[in-house]
Amino acid sequence: MYQALAAYEVEDGVRGAVIGAAATDDEGRYQIENPEFAGVVEVAAEGGAFEDPSTGLVLSLRAGQALSAAIAEVALGQAVTLNANAWTTLALRRARAALSDSPSFPAALAFSSNLFASHVLRPGALSLTSSASADLLRQSPAPSDAAAILALTHAALSRMAAQISIDVGGAPGQITPVDLLDVLLDDLSDGVLDGTASGIALFLDHESVPAGPDVQR
Repeated sequence: MYQALAAYEVEDGVRGAVIGAAATDDEGRYQIENPEFAGVVEVAAEGGAFEDPSTGLVLSLRAGQALSAAIAEVALGQAVTLNANAWTTLALRRARAALSDSPSFPAALAFSSNLFASHVLRPGALSLTSSASADLLRQSPAPSDAAAILALTHAALSRMAAQISIDVGGAPGQITPVDLLDVLLDDLSDGVLDGTASGIALFLDHESVPAGPDVQR
């Protein structure tokens, strides 16, 4: 689980002052009080270890790696659920990259979140921030359950990372799902998933594996 999690004020897409911080429990749950700020709130989780959903290996977030999520227009005294996962992290990065093309950051965040959610569940609606990912190694949720759907998408990311690790001559865990997520985040820095960051090719595993169509799918 994540060792540290903090909540931040966000103004025009820029992370600002810390609202509060917490350590998560063994299930990844946390609670942060927000007595003074109303607006866009971002949470970021860093450090700690997690059980890889496709291999069962215990992997760690490397230095500098984080999962994040944001929610627009939090009111004073409002209780909200804000889960940080791979897809909320990507949606937040795209929202920041596309801010200049949107009327506001909340609008950019809503569009990006709906865009990623639509690829996870189509047709239908899924909240990336309020739905928790099930533990498929220990739980058996209904296939249509939001927690199961999110878990399957994370397992797919996990499986791809494990396969790339094997393809480069290593063992599963050499490249983690969060390593793969980091490359996708770099890819989204220009707002487009195309294997490049503003025309510069991206690679996994010390520039030996191009971030091409297999990674983007």
